[in-house]
Amino acid sequence: MARNEEGIRPNRYTTKMILTLALVVIAITSLIGIMSADDTYAYNTKIVDGDFEYRYVDEDNSEIELYYYYGKDRYVEIPGTIEYDGKTLTVVSIGSYAFYSLDAKYNIQEIVIPDTVRTLGPNAFENMEVLFSLSLPINLDASQGTPFKGCNDLENIYFSIGTGEGHNYTKESVKNTPWYQSRLELGRVTFERGIKSIGDYTLYNNEFTNWNASYTLTIPYGVTTIGEYAFAKCSFISKIALPSTLTEFKTTTFLECDKISEFVIENGNTAYSLNNGILYNYNATELIICPAKANVGKITVPASVKKVADYAFHNCINLTSIDFNAVEVIGTRALKGCTGLTRVHFGLE
Repeated sequence: MARNEEGIRPNRYTTKMILTLALVVIAITSLIGIMSADDTYAYNTKIVDGDFEYRYVDEDNSEIELYYYYGKDRYVEIPGTIEYDGKTLTVVSIGSYAFYSLDAKYNIQEIVIPDTVRTLGPNAFENMEVLFSLSLPINLDASQGTPFKGCNDLENIYFSIGTGEGHNYTKESVKNTPWYQSRLELGRVTFERGIKSIGDYTLYNNEFTNWNASYTLTIPYGVTTIGEYAFAKCSFISKIALPSTLTEFKTTTFLECDKISEFVIENGNTAYSLNNGILYNYNATELIICPAKANVGKITVPASVKKVADYAFHNCINLTSIDFNAVEVIGTRALKGCTGLTRVHFGLE
């Protein structure tokens, strides 16, 4: 191969390859630019409807995020859908700091979040100092990113149906919810009829400052399951009404609700039964809960019962004597806190 003073002399084949590669790079770069431009345009398109500004969040441009609220009304109902450019757009999320303005902070007293919303951005409703009433779907996570940080004066919470399935919180995450931060009284919490499940830790440790309070907790019709610790440590529940639709709750669901004296079961329930104030499964083969404040004294467990559930007699301070009869399994800490218990008998008489 011929050489010149600068090195190897390029032949026609080498030149052709270089030109081809250059054209390929140009084509790919142009394509990426076009795609990026389209995507950027879609996301940055301002959709303004009344006092609300939105952004697209999906490739089909059919779902939108509430980007910012410009109003200063006292009552704000976020729409679930809007009409724009001949299409129906669904509001599926509320963006970070969407309500972060002085007008929102000092004016909005009530907010309704629609059932279409699936996510909340960090600090979406931060420091809304006069907000006292909130409606949100039961499935919505109200803790991730502390969307209600500083909303400490809520007086009413309404859980709407949403997907029907309650969000599962943890012992730590529930502390970031506005109802926990507000130490909201249980009597101020409402569940919409038709909700299917109430998730883990939903109202855990609901110990508010009204020490003389006493409430009946009515689980609404439609609920089939209640999660772990959902109402645990709600110290002021004195009575619990279970709907006919309920098929399962956990042994920890009402743990340390030490003021409960009575359960009530709606007619038609085929999962649970009552006998002398004690809650059993429907066929009375398992003893599930004895209310902590029930005036039980001496108990003889029915011969049909083969199992006593975990925590079944937890903190039953009025229990003095118990005959377990044909019980074969006694659950974890079933008799913990029974400080008045002086007699325990096993086996049939």
